[in-house]
Amino acid sequence: MALAKFYEDLVESYLEGADSRVNAGFGRDPEKEWQQTKATVTDAVALRSRDGIWWDDYLVFLTGKPIPFEIVPARAGATVHIHWQSVVKGAAANLREHGGSMELTAKQAVSGDLIVSSGNYSKTYRVSFVADSRPEALPDFATELAALTANPPAWTQSSFDRFRVSTEAVLQSHKLPADFCEGIREYHLGLYHEQMREPRFGERLDRAYAQLVPFAPFSRLATLVCGYHLYRINAFDAPLARTALTRIGRVARFFSGETAPATAASDIANASPSETLIISALDEAIIAAVENLDSGHPDLAAAEVAKADAVRCEIDTQALERICFLRHEICLRQRDARGATRYAIQLCNSAVPSFRALAGAKAALLEKTVS
Repeated sequence: MALAKFYEDLVESYLEGADSRVNAGFGRDPEKEWQQTKATVTDAVALRSRDGIWWDDYLVFLTGKPIPFEIVPARAGATVHIHWQSVVKGAAANLREHGGSMELTAKQAVSGDLIVSSGNYSKTYRVSFVADSRPEALPDFATELAALTANPPAWTQSSFDRFRVSTEAVLQSHKLPADFCEGIREYHLGLYHEQMREPRFGERLDRAYAQLVPFAPFSRLATLVCGYHLYRINAFDAPLARTALTRIGRVARFFSGETAPATAASDIANASPSETLIISALDEAIIAAVENLDSGHPDLAAAEVAKADAVRCEIDTQALERICFLRHEICLRQRDARGATRYAIQLCNSAVPSFRALAGAKAALLEKTVS
């Protein structure tokens, strides 16, 4: 499977102050999760901000700004222990009690574990601090990333080993947190393994998403990677994929079943200059197919879908579902009702509501026609 350079626009009006919408907790109910844990684990303990927002498992903050938080034990009066453990030696976050609550701060970029325990229960929060927005723009890191992404067809395992070694100096100087560097490496390594047809490529992409999504409010590159990943796993309703990215957002809305996938003029006006991201050639073709359909060219769309299907990994059933949905839409525009029904029926067991609804509607229509 080949790789491609993809150009995307970020919607500035969405990204500004979008911490809570971008966060990894999409589709989760942290309060409900805590109540369930509290009811079943006597020694459970969790952390939350002073305004009552439960902390996620992965968090990112800016250096130099104290982060106040509360420790909440399931049992009143429980003895609680909390400590910080850095990933890279030489940089640490400071933990202290202040004004009736706890406070965490760091002077340098760092990633580490904030571990809170009570009795036999222990919970780890992965916390990173960044010195400023756009960590990928740090000159030393940007140079190494540009070298890695300059020629994806020439990638080998040694390419990623060199990238890891070259970014060690950045980490040792405490200019970037370890999780950001590792997440970027894991993302590109996952694409490389997909290209090599290695079956566990999805695990690397999932890990990259988990590491990078809390950086999204601070990093355009993290926003691109995570929005693209949500599209890849067919999470088309996730705000980060649907609203923050212009081209991928249009495609996500298309796969959600919206009849007008075109990007709103206001989104285009608020978009930043194009950013570049390495993606799979499969998804480049699928996105091009949707854009061709949007422009009224179903024959060109069909040609792009054929390209996508030719390079798809057999185990990538989520991409297969996108291809089936696309072929259904192409058949409709080509006035091929029989073909449209055939592709729609293949989506009857899909986990995507819009895909499943389409299959159900076609099945009902087919049953009515037969009877």
